[in-house]
Amino acid sequence: MSKQANWQNRVDIEVTSSEKELAHKALTEFQNFNYVNALNALLKLEELRPNDVKVQHNKAACEFFLSGLTNVDAFLKALQEVIAQYSKSQGPGRLPEVPSSNEPLIAVLNLAVVYYHQLKYNVVIQLLKPLYDAIESLDEMVGVRVCLLLISSHIQISSADNAQAVIERTRTTFLPQPLPSSEGETVMSSPHQPLAHSEIGVAALPSSPPGAGNSSSAGDTAGNFASGGDGAEFTSAEVGSPKEACIDQEALRRRLQVQSVRTMLSFCQPKLAAKEMKVAILQAVSSGDQLQLSQICLKSQVRHMQCQPQKALKVLNARTAIPEAAPLAHNCAITRRDVPSQDVWFYNNLAVVNWRSEKPALALSHFDKAINTFVKEQSKKAADGQVPSLYNNCAKVNATLCYNMGCSMLHFNTLPMVLAAFDLFIETLQLYPKNPRLWLHLAECCIAVHHWKRKELEDAAPAGVKKLGNGMLSKLLLIPPPSRCSSWNSCGEAPSDSAFPEPKLPFGRLCLQNALKLLPTSSRDLDELEKQRQLFPALPSLPMRPDEVRRVKCAVLCCAAYTDLCLDDHQGALTHASALISLVTSSPATSSTPAAIHFRYLGHLYAAEALVFMNKISPAVKHLEQGWSSDVISSIYDGTLLYDFEEELLANSNLDPHQLVIKYNLSVTFALREDFDKALTSMKEIWDNMRRQPPRVVMLAIYLNLKKGHLEKAQQLALEHLQTVDPKKYNASM
Repeated sequence: MSKQANWQNRVDIEVTSSEKELAHKALTEFQNFNYVNALNALLKLEELRPNDVKVQHNKAACEFFLSGLTNVDAFLKALQEVIAQYSKSQGPGRLPEVPSSNEPLIAVLNLAVVYYHQLKYNVVIQLLKPLYDAIESLDEMVGVRVCLLLISSHIQISSADNAQAVIERTRTTFLPQPLPSSEGETVMSSPHQPLAHSEIGVAALPSSPPGAGNSSSAGDTAGNFASGGDGAEFTSAEVGSPKEACIDQEALRRRLQVQSVRTMLSFCQPKLAAKEMKVAILQAVSSGDQLQLSQICLKSQVRHMQCQPQKALKVLNARTAIPEAAPLAHNCAITRRDVPSQDVWFYNNLAVVNWRSEKPALALSHFDKAINTFVKEQSKKAADGQVPSLYNNCAKVNATLCYNMGCSMLHFNTLPMVLAAFDLFIETLQLYPKNPRLWLHLAECCIAVHHWKRKELEDAAPAGVKKLGNGMLSKLLLIPPPSRCSSWNSCGEAPSDSAFPEPKLPFGRLCLQNALKLLPTSSRDLDELEKQRQLFPALPSLPMRPDEVRRVKCAVLCCAAYTDLCLDDHQGALTHASALISLVTSSPATSSTPAAIHFRYLGHLYAAEALVFMNKISPAVKHLEQGWSSDVISSIYDGTLLYDFEEELLANSNLDPHQLVIKYNLSVTFALREDFDKALTSMKEIWDNMRRQPPRVVMLAIYLNLKKGHLEKAQQLALEHLQTVDPKKYNASM
């Protein structure tokens, strides 16, 4: 037997009756929330047993509760010292190699719970893995709590497959087989079993604030639908009389059901989640239990992911039927004070459902209510002088709300909304810097701001014609519109540091570079994701499926090519456009989807434009000819792919705008190659199918007619299709 075990046995023998009375008094006072009396009893016990690690552990826990769960650093240090005394290596935070009792394991659990509420989920998993590997040899109470905490941690990092594996092992180990069915319950053939909220029982730590499972609107907007809590239990300092550990199997079964539903939602399997949720609710009703807010939110999330927004709204409205919560005990009050109110989650979930119902204005209103309610609560707490406790998850809640509202604002595509969305995404970035989709949204904001400023510049200096002189000596001066992909500082912006977060193209390019570093680097890696059906973490939204990862990377490459063109980095634009074309065509299963067709079209378009700027006309013509296919006509039109000139073509053409854009670019390319006959042929096809010719088309037609020697026709086109510009106004704009 090890030296540690011999020491423990000697301590067990030397326990006196007075020490047992003090230990019992400390436990009783702690359970009655009289932390001062409990601490006094532990201090007396510490004088009698100065080297007892259990006393030190319970004293640290009691002091932590007495501080209102605010002195986290001191509690962490005490836990690490306790664990180190049980470990042969004496290293802080190390697990004992041969635990002689539950005490070191409970200390490890307490340490893991602290890290869990500090959002250090990977550290929690690393701490609990040795305990989970030996789960059959652990005490039942400790083993169950290890599993529940491990499940919650895996769900938080979007590791749904590992969470489901822990759920199945927990059922097999701690629940009777087969599971007893409630009366009237439907027996399911699904390999998964249902869930409740994630309650984690750990010594010396109380219940946690309502957390949330993530919902996604159109795969992107994160909405917190499920709430849960962590239970607590104090470890008796009474040495030598181990406590009988037992678990409520029905309560454990419900918790696993809720966790299983959350896992299935992370797997993006709403049908299975709906079946599991139905079983969980039937069991709760048959047992006479009232539905909790967490169950209502979770059921609403299931309906939301089943694309049933009306049913999701109906479920959410059932919140009003929930009776007011009973007065909280002292330790629960500590928890509740740092938890956002139910109104915050209700408005947030309502907004996500309304967004799915294609009611963006109403969704934005509810997001605004959620954020305002949250800000008022935090301001009130600050005014009352409340110190944040361990369960203060305000940073996580604030980041989620900001991300949701930022996504909704970005879709409105107006300059004030885009600027506001950019600020919200920057705030979210502080907590979730490893979300590639978040970096993409920041770049989209930068591109949208550039687009709107270019549009303002065009409105201030429109294309037109100016008459100079009179009579025989009169001349026509053509005033071209600003180029969409001219140098970025032509908008009147001063050069800036790309690392400084501002909605400008240099920072947008940096965001796109970060997104590319976070995404799989090659198509082979993407194929491996699809083969293994792995999910890609994208907190605070739901994890991305492999096909979503591919689409996000295509969008990043597409935006990167566009941004490089605007910044006059033509080689970079060609590189990103070529990578986009290669990525789209690398997957036969998805290359024929509407999104893939549009990405391929834009890839060829941007590659051709970059080659033209690099004076490589022949390769540019090949890209333009490859970029056009009948698939684009038959595919679903997505207006978000068109800007400026393309929008004008869409509004005034009888043909597909994609085809007209290709023909226009071909005409320009032929003109640069001095093949004016082909250029005029392409121009005629565009002209004949336009109800009203945009200024760029008119300018190109005038140029081609001048090159062919048709001077009178060029003058006629200028006077008929271009507005006459006031010289004073033109000079002022210059």
